[in-house]
Amino acid sequence: MHIVPGFKKKFPIKVHIPFSGRETLDGIDASVSWFIKAVVGVDDRPDPTDDIVELQIFRAAAGVVKEVEMVPCEYCKALMPSTSSSCPICGAPRKN
Repeated sequence: MHIVPGFKKKFPIKVHIPFSGRETLDGIDASVSWFIKAVVGVDDRPDPTDDIVELQIFRAAAGVVKEVEMVPCEYCKALMPSTSSSCPICGAPRKN
């Protein structure tokens, strides 16, 4: 693939979290976070490593719908779950 400056493309991915994997938690006593990083190898050039995305993992009980309050990001004003530790849009840490 020939890539020119300014080229952008989205690649869909699926992440399989093991059944024993814990759901995302950001509390006073404990913290569980899941992150994913994609690396594009181009010939002998260094791989870019600055884009890391936090995944929010929730387990829904059968027949129970869990509502999560959405709050605006302090920086980009996008709505994000109140349980999130950082904005899924701009990546800024959530202010408490």
